[in-house]
Amino acid sequence: MNYLIGDFLIRLKNAARVQRAEVKAPLTRLNLAVAKLLQTKGVLTKVEVQKGGSKMMKVALSFTGHQPVLRDVRLFSKPGRRYYSGTNRLPFPSGKGMVIISTSHGVMTAAKAKKLNIGGEIIAALLLR
Repeated sequence: MNYLIGDFLIRLKNAARVQRAEVKAPLTRLNLAVAKLLQTKGVLTKVEVQKGGSKMMKVALSFTGHQPVLRDVRLFSKPGRRYYSGTNRLPFPSGKGMVIISTSHGVMTAAKAKKLNIGGEIIAALLLR
């Protein structure tokens, strides 16, 4: 696996599509930071780092009724092409959703980055219910 954050987000998308409650993913600092951000935004209900020799984490998806909160994920940055943006050109999803951006101040949503007047690498856009 070359792009662990992309793999993690696509695992979440696939789990949401088949309505699985939990997902296991490789544990990296970026994956953990994105998972904690998604937990604060209500997309995930639980983020658990597994103990022992395996460097894995287990996350639980949030549901509204029988439907998962997460509808779709679109990756922007990929291993061969990284997308960077300044404050004035940050993308915003139409309707319910969020854009995840990695900045020098940590991982945050594009809306928060715009308030702080900082840019960074655009990781992905999430569409929510």
